Amino acid sequence: MGARFEVREVLRFTARRKVVLAGRVLDGIARSGQTINFKVPDGHSWSAKIASVEFVDRMFSAPLIGLLCDERDAREATLYAELCPPGTVVELSDAAAA
Repeated sequence: MGARFEVREVLRFTARRKVVLAGRVLDGIARSGQTINFKVPDGHSWSAKIASVEFVDRMFSAPLIGLLCDERDAREATLYAELCPPGTVVELSDAAAA
């Protein structure tokens, strides 16, 4: 069972070396171990494994769901932000289906 997730913001959690896709689940269930599937403008795809799913509570805005992925490179958050401007919908798939 997969899910669809609307990205509202991409953050970097430097203390835990995580990239966070913050947004809301449109349908299905988001779980750790799932894969986030990104569409790249040249027609290729990119994916990242979800390490954990947590609440992102920001001042002056509604809480969001955070999909936390391990950060391998400090530039990853910038790449994810380019692939997922606010409002982008990504597909989450179970590891067995990836």
